[in-house]
Amino acid sequence: MITYIGIPLAVLGVLPILHTTINSLVTIHKVKQSLRHNGLFEATTRSGLMSGIMEVTLPILSITPLDREEDAEYWKLNRRPSTLKGATWTIFN
Repeated sequence: MITYIGIPLAVLGVLPILHTTINSLVTIHKVKQSLRHNGLFEATTRSGLMSGIMEVTLPILSITPLDREEDAEYWKLNRRPSTLKGATWTIFN
């Protein structure tokens, strides 16, 4: 009797953990693919498979603005803007 009730309950108890693990693996793969597509090869990604928490550490860069009067590139649009969410500012040089 315990076998007929206990095994299905154990399987049902493991399903949420398996779902979180698979969802975490798929999401971290999509994040890494998006970072590679945008040229951020130095970014570090970490994920907790059981908790589903993901952490992305981006490299620290220094931004130097172009001179408005002397540099013609200042007023042109970037040839390859980023497709990362929230990076609409990359349209400009």
